[in-house]
Amino acid sequence: MSAQQPGSSSAAAAAAAAADRVWRQTLREEQVIHAAAIPPAEMKNCYEHFDTWAACFALAPQLRAVYRYGTAQDCKAKLDDFKHCLSLKKLDEEARRAAWIRHRAQRTAAMRLEGSSEDVWELRRDPLVAPALADPTIPGPADDAA
Repeated sequence: MSAQQPGSSSAAAAAAAAADRVWRQTLREEQVIHAAAIPPAEMKNCYEHFDTWAACFALAPQLRAVYRYGTAQDCKAKLDDFKHCLSLKKLDEEARRAAWIRHRAQRTAAMRLEGSSEDVWELRRDPLVAPALADPTIPGPADDAA
């Protein structure tokens, strides 16, 4: 039996609330990124998701994965994309795109928060204000005030 220290439940609740805020902020950022990256005209249909999933099992991608990572490629994410696409068939075009962006944003937000050995750059949340190598023909925020 371990005795709980006074205030430990409130500290755990505060940590959970902070983690939830970070999750929601990361999810919002990923939704903006995916909305900009996936124009409505370039939305994949379910046939393309099926082809991507089936191509995952081809010999060349599997050998490449074994060479690079030491194990065969896991095609579960591609299958999940295909299944999610099938679940969106009854929605109209706009709702389907919003649901797809939310689905992709949840996956990439989880990957971003999990971290990776390939993480080198941090996502810039604030724009550059006065970079040293900026194009002088483009006015910056300080130039607008003058």
